[in-house]
Amino acid sequence: MYHFLEPIGIPAFGMNAGKWHRLDNIGAITCFSNLFIYLADFGNDATEEWLKYAFLFTTIILQEKAPWNVTFTIVPVLSAMALPILRPLL
Repeated sequence: MYHFLEPIGIPAFGMNAGKWHRLDNIGAITCFSNLFIYLADFGNDATEEWLKYAFLFTTIILQEKAPWNVTFTIVPVLSAMALPILRPLL
């Protein structure tokens, strides 16, 4: 919604660009995390759900702390990317 309304100058839900940037980051990182959890194929729904919420919670905390810090974007994505690579070793 932000990407649609921002060019025409209409604020969405009273949120500024910085707040929307955080939401965009959280959404993008969560999508990648969920993809890598799916690719890891743990075979246990409870484990996968727990991991999804853990990554989401961690991502929210990191993005609220410093949304412009690239490390706080890369670390969750690389951590999630490690799951399907390390899964056969578990």
